Amino acid sequence: MYQNLHHNPLHISDAGRGEEPRVFAHRGASAHAPGNSLRALMLACRSGARWIEVDVRRIGQQLYLLHDGWLETPAGLRQTHTMSPAELARAMPDGQCPLTLEQALSLLQGRAALNIEIKDEGSAALVVDTLDRYVTVHGWHYHDLLVSSFHQPELAQVRWLQPALPLGVLVAGVPLQLALGAAALGAESLHVSADVVTRPLVADAHSRGISVYAYTVNSPERWSALHDLGVDGLFTDYPERFSQLLAVEQSSTERAA
Repeated sequence: MYQNLHHNPLHISDAGRGEEPRVFAHRGASAHAPGNSLRALMLACRSGARWIEVDVRRIGQQLYLLHDGWLETPAGLRQTHTMSPAELARAMPDGQCPLTLEQALSLLQGRAALNIEIKDEGSAALVVDTLDRYVTVHGWHYHDLLVSSFHQPELAQVRWLQPALPLGVLVAGVPLQLALGAAALGAESLHVSADVVTRPLVADAHSRGISVYAYTVNSPERWSALHDLGVDGLFTDYPERFSQLLAVEQSSTERAA
């Protein structure tokens, strides 16, 4: 059904380049299943999403697909990094331990490219080690991976450990120096809250060769306004909406040509 990335001369990430916006399934198809779950990832693949974004947290020497740093347990709120895998599973709604990054990479190989958002301080080395292993042993390619974070020191560590890994800088507001910080890290993209995207920010990023992706966008109308500002792509909880939208636009373009 899907080709393996190792044998596919047109890599998955290449298909989103050029004029077509890059669409990231935000934590998978998270409008239809719990974010970062196996079901959310599989639904995103079935929607035609070429890119899937997941959150990773470090617990011991393992990386789990997990957004929240605190979970409710019978003993009260606990920080996830203090929990064992068994405790983590008991705190999850379905009683199942979250997927590991390794499981996600195995699942998505040849199906979608992957944006890994680092949530915790001190995770960079383990993320790089895991991704290096999946590139050298399991047939992934660095350009089908993107490592992002709000923690810029983590991204700087990733850049130092493995310069081949593309980086995305997450920001919740407009930085004072616009895209300069992202450029200093050698990032390929700036991930900005859709609420604060401005034309000067997009223009400055583009002048530095940096793409701008907006989060989280769930309506075509909102995307249209962002696209008018020059935004290059979006994160969405409804990847099927935008897969359908882009397919219609592509068909219209081909008919017009």
